Amino acid sequence: MKAIVFHQHGGPEVLKYTDVAEPVIRASEVLVRVKACALNHLDLWVRLGIHGVPIPLPHIPGSDVAGEIAQIGADVTTVRVGQKVRAESGACAGRYMRQMPSVPLRAGQSLPQLYQSGLHD
Repeated sequence: MKAIVFHQHGGPEVLKYTDVAEPVIRASEVLVRVKACALNHLDLWVRLGIHGVPIPLPHIPGSDVAGEIAQIGADVTTVRVGQKVRAESGACAGRYMRQMPSVPLRAGQSLPQLYQSGLHD
């Protein structure tokens, strides 16, 4: 799959669009097929390096995404494959948020919220 990755902190020049390995999920994790990704100020700060906050490298930015569940781990019972979700991973986007690049939502229908609980390997 393709992703934007940086291997060192710095300006926009450190961002590289490249092939990355497709993630392998654990029993308690889900894989989200991303349909939309927002880059916000947190992503800029992470790319620049946040003093006192270790960011494992390489890193894939994109802390806010919307998409659908592509795969669920054996222990996951709260969502199903194909379900539309949004996810906010915070500064640790990489492991859980290494995403693979529909039914439209009806007016007033909400998206379930996922929160990251895993960090980079």
